[in-house]
Amino acid sequence: LKLYPNGISRLSPFNRYFIFPQVPKLKEQEPSLQSVRITPSNEPLKQLEILLKVSEQHSILVVDQFEELFTLCEDKANRQEFIDKLFHLAEGQKIVITMRADFLGECTFYP
Repeated sequence: LKLYPNGISRLSPFNRYFIFPQVPKLKEQEPSLQSVRITPSNEPLKQLEILLKVSEQHSILVVDQFEELFTLCEDKANRQEFIDKLFHLAEGQKIVITMRADFLGECTFYP
């Protein structure tokens, strides 16, 4: 887990200059690798469906602005289900989550 200063994660300079430039390098090593980016939005489970469709392929999944799960999604059950499904996906997929450091405390409420 790396923490970056506030404001760095809005498809973000962090993603633009760190995550996405790495994808071509990874594709050199793994030519079939695909990358998919979502933000949780106010309907995180709908967004997760995008990942589920792609997860059957060899891919790196980027969940950008993870803090939206806490700022835009008001339904705690949806939040928990999104987190549970994301962790399940992480058992077999490469997943990168970006989030503002000031929201790290919100994650402590979820196992």
